[in-house]
Amino acid sequence: MDQQFRILKKSKNFIKIGLSQKKNVEFNPNYFLTSWAESIGYLNIKLFFKTKISIIKKYKIILKEFFSIYRDKLEHEHRFVANNFENIIMSYFFPENLNKNGSYDDRYFSTNTNSNKKNLWILIPVSKNTNNYKTNNNIIILKRKKIHFFQNILFSLIIFFQNFLKIFFFSKNESIKFKNSIFSKNLSSIVINLIIKNKINKFIFPYEAQPHQHFLVSEIKKKIQKVKVIGYMHTVIPPLPLDYIKREGYPNLLLVNGITQKNILCEKLGWKKKDVKSIASLRYKSKSAFYF
Repeated sequence: MDQQFRILKKSKNFIKIGLSQKKNVEFNPNYFLTSWAESIGYLNIKLFFKTKISIIKKYKIILKEFFSIYRDKLEHEHRFVANNFENIIMSYFFPENLNKNGSYDDRYFSTNTNSNKKNLWILIPVSKNTNNYKTNNNIIILKRKKIHFFQNILFSLIIFFQNFLKIFFFSKNESIKFKNSIFSKNLSSIVINLIIKNKINKFIFPYEAQPHQHFLVSEIKKKIQKVKVIGYMHTVIPPLPLDYIKREGYPNLLLVNGITQKNILCEKLGWKKKDVKSIASLRYKSKSAFYF
């Protein structure tokens, strides 16, 4: 327990220093301190624990992070969207959940997109997608395209070796110059444009504390202050929840499943009580109980 407390304290301080040094905490992968995926944040957690990791593995993870900057892009076909929506719900698209009648069964909120016609759904494919799907008017499925593989490898290697020389063989991960990803920039531009055009009141999404989500929320707050941003934690808090430490790009309101999760977020991870609300699970519920 004492070790977990020290790691939590060190992680909070790490994020605080990054913010003070203007390290772009909202999208910089250094500050997505996740223990469940091999990423730059994962490497930082290993350093906090003073756990050794092989040089080859470390360089492989760093190169993978550089590769992700130009890996893929999002596009939106600007078809007419009627200006009669109150909310935008952003979620993630799985083709098998699209119905023949043009509606979509969302797995994160456990609801069908026809349940409330005042909601405009923006669906992000979890993998490459260039298909034209037939959907109802309140659904926009973004296209996700891969940038040329060998071109991206070349860009990644150039950035890798530029940083390699600058910071003495990656001795300090936080000094690595990470650019924001094309994916993240595209998503932000698309969503903000739709919010403005449709005069949206609320923006709702399944919150996973990922860098592209934090950058998007940060941009919404800068450019459209009147929109309320609501995140929903659709899973339980992991045993080492460092990725959920409150940092730049957090939603205005975070919905969680149960008072225990709220207490952990507020007492351990820096969230204010007024910014977190405990509700019944949306993911495991009757279809008639959708919150929005």
